[in-house]
Amino acid sequence: MNFEKSGIIFENPYQGAINNVCLELLQLLLVVEKIKASKVGMNALESLVSLHDFLRDQESIRDYFPRIGHKSKTQEANEIFSTVCRVLDTKQQPSFKDFLIAAHSYLKQFEGMSNQQREKRARKRQEDFWLTIAPELINQHGYDFRSLQNDALGYSHLSIVYAYKDAAQILGVIEELQSIDDRKIVEEAIEKYANEIQLDCSSVFKKSERSLHFRHQINQKICLGFGKNFFQPVELVKKLFAIDCTPYERYTPKVTIEKEEYEHTLYNSKVCDVVTIKLPREDFNHAKDFGTVMLLNKVILMRIWGTVNEQSSFQSHVDERYHLENLSEYSYWASNQNETLLSIELSKGRKLSISAMMRGLKFSYWFYSGKAKQQKRLNIAEAVKLYVIEENAKRNKEEAKLNATTVKFSFEAIKRVAKTELAPLICKQLFWRLNNDLPSVRYSFCPLNDSFYEKVKHTVSEIKKVLDLPVDIENYSSLLEKIDKIEASLRNINGADNRDSELASKYPQDDKIHRRRLKESIEHRDVLFILKP
Repeated sequence: MNFEKSGIIFENPYQGAINNVCLELLQLLLVVEKIKASKVGMNALESLVSLHDFLRDQESIRDYFPRIGHKSKTQEANEIFSTVCRVLDTKQQPSFKDFLIAAHSYLKQFEGMSNQQREKRARKRQEDFWLTIAPELINQHGYDFRSLQNDALGYSHLSIVYAYKDAAQILGVIEELQSIDDRKIVEEAIEKYANEIQLDCSSVFKKSERSLHFRHQINQKICLGFGKNFFQPVELVKKLFAIDCTPYERYTPKVTIEKEEYEHTLYNSKVCDVVTIKLPREDFNHAKDFGTVMLLNKVILMRIWGTVNEQSSFQSHVDERYHLENLSEYSYWASNQNETLLSIELSKGRKLSISAMMRGLKFSYWFYSGKAKQQKRLNIAEAVKLYVIEENAKRNKEEAKLNATTVKFSFEAIKRVAKTELAPLICKQLFWRLNNDLPSVRYSFCPLNDSFYEKVKHTVSEIKKVLDLPVDIENYSSLLEKIDKIEASLRNINGADNRDSELASKYPQDDKIHRRRLKESIEHRDVLFILKP
């Protein structure tokens, strides 16, 4: 099999995407390790997990709301818990009162409903649930709203809880992604396509050398195979963290063909059938901002060709091919990241590897769950020996056996990284993303700290707008310095000491408006300072 000569793909073109997803998941699991290392953090996490379990066990609230689509049986419990987590994300010291404020805010969306009997009943049911039932359940549990914000490093409380509770599943997904058999995928795709066109497999490579069309067709099949092996395991964690961001197909261009005079740039004008497309400019801006340019281009082309060929089609443009094209973009973006867990240096120039992190995390979850069952307290050395004996007993003769020293080193490495290296790494990653912002990545795999990134992006953008000057914010430290300067300016009531600074308004008569805009530009100040170096 001469792959290079034939031009047939033989390596996974989406390896960058696979590695990045694994590193995203591992990084979140290491944040959980950081929390587990703190007694205060661990108590807060266990209290939150306890609330989640308590709410899910409440049979009385199941089916309180009508089922729409494939909603979970614990939909109501999940909605209460998600609201609690959002409250915890917003403050370092939230309270039960903040939950009630969030509940009232949620109910505002129903204020515009009609006064028909059915809508009034639905509104009343929502009010009873959020203002009576949900608060009573939280009080019944005794939950005290202890925030993990200082330890969570910008990740949401909801993600932290799911990562803690479903670590085994997450590690399973990473393992599946890391063990994808490239050769098997390629061979199966070649065999399947050869059978479709009734060609002997032995002739595939010769035919591919001669025919570009054939090579293109077979490479498409291979890419679809690799794409399937990416999306299937990733689907589980996308659902777990509610990041299944499939773009909404909102674009509806109007295409017409009419006889009119057409002025060509090089030739004389002539009367002919002219294809015209009409689409609001805001749709183009939306596509640019939300990373759906590729989707918009596809919709436009399909609609134009459908009109030209006099064919009407209502097919979805968010199909397998679209996801594959988007995956290529995500993989390229991911493979160019230079600030990842793999760039962290350990002792003697050694660096972390995905397999070492997996090894350390597996032991950690065994240790913490096993330690709870033990009557006597185990130290790490004893626990490692027990773990290695247990794990090696499960392995067959062909599998490599675990080594206690290696497991202990891996565990200690992830603990150290979680404690000292994660925060600086995340700061660098956030600014790399800011300089290489690609909204479409969310549709392949949305970064797990995306909401925090959006706060950073918003703050940088607003500071630049309000100062109306080229503002040099080159890293996370310089962003925090700029926020400090704005805060100092706002503390000066009359602004007398601020007139000549870069923060002063160009138009003194608009000083009040300028100060309000400065204040709004740093609305996420408390959250962003969590990552202060």
